[in-house]
Amino acid sequence: MLIHELIHVKQFIKKELIATDSKDIIWHGDRYYDHQTKPKTAPWEFEAHHDGKRLAKLIQSIPDMPLLANSKE
Repeated sequence: MLIHELIHVKQFIKKELIATDSKDIIWHGDRYYDHQTKPKTAPWEFEAHHDGKRLAKLIQSIPDMPLLANSKE
């Protein structure tokens, strides 16, 4: 779930996803009206879901590394 939300952070930082004052969304220059867009079919949600799953698999494939919690500092 955190990875999914971080994908949205990336979308906002890169201005791929813009929320307007009127609660509409601009996604790659196309306007999506708040009352017409369902979260499950929104392209920014599709990207966050798809890329989030892909990134989670990549992270899980990294060999064990020392965790910060184990640090003596």
